[in-house]
Amino acid sequence: MAVSLALRNSARISSPTRARIQRIAADLGYTSDPKIADMMNYLRKRRTVKNQPVLALINARDAPLSRLGAAHAVAVARSASAAAQRQGYRLEEFWLGTTGMTERRLSNILEARGIRGVLLLPLPPGRSSLDFNWSRFAAVSTCYLSHPIGLHQISTHRQHYIELTLSKLRALGYRRIGLAIDEDMDLRSHHQTLAHYQWDQSRLPGGQRVQEFYAPTLNRELLRAWIDEQKPEVVVSPRNQVYRMLVELGLKIPRRIGFASLAASAKDVPHLSGVDERPETVGKAAIDFLAAQLQRGEFGIPDVRQFVLVEVGWIKGKTLRRVRR
Repeated sequence: MAVSLALRNSARISSPTRARIQRIAADLGYTSDPKIADMMNYLRKRRTVKNQPVLALINARDAPLSRLGAAHAVAVARSASAAAQRQGYRLEEFWLGTTGMTERRLSNILEARGIRGVLLLPLPPGRSSLDFNWSRFAAVSTCYLSHPIGLHQISTHRQHYIELTLSKLRALGYRRIGLAIDEDMDLRSHHQTLAHYQWDQSRLPGGQRVQEFYAPTLNRELLRAWIDEQKPEVVVSPRNQVYRMLVELGLKIPRRIGFASLAASAKDVPHLSGVDERPETVGKAAIDFLAAQLQRGEFGIPDVRQFVLVEVGWIKGKTLRRVRR
């Protein structure tokens, strides 16, 4: 039993003993048998719901999933829950907004319940870390805001979604393309969206260049001033509220100005043209990655983290038109 636990990197065996057994196994040329791993995975799936091991879904946002307005985070969570069920686990939400709950207390609760796998939902604005005893958990994050923690990262490919959007808009005939982005969304993309847009603009003739609209918080008055000054033919934004602002300003979409959403799959505004972030794929990939970590006995902050970036799709919508020149 001690050997079995040590080879699975279990915390039930002391670190020196684990290291000694693993070193001896390596000297003997031992490698895990994939057929046995497949059999154990099959047995986990055969367990009843009552006996299913639990994975923790950490929600640090302002409401539990049942009342959460962040469509992307909710879609990631739903997909992850279904994927966990297929893997033989049960995904249980833990909301940090519960009365009396603190980060350290939740970490202790998970340890006491023997929950070793943690999936971190996208964090709220202004939050970049959690006071957890990470050494006790296998964990993955679905949010670039958590980058300072050092966890493995599963997320939408933010550079790809601006690349794809610019390509689609130019194919439609748009030339003066403007990006409207706030500080929070810039951080959530780890600056990839804004950086790629600025690089792309630097390669254009002067008449096609549009200075991005960047502000701590986007608002209608600043948006109007930017449009009057920069005169974009189409506005690109990860915030769908920008579409509502354009409508409130009396701009006919797409006849007067086009709008391309970098979050069209959120569907909080009907008929938007733009990016499908594929949150369902993000949720499934996160659980697949987490389950593999648990099977390999990999716990704590990794020495070398891995990034799994999900390619986006395109939603045609009704907020863009073909521009004839």
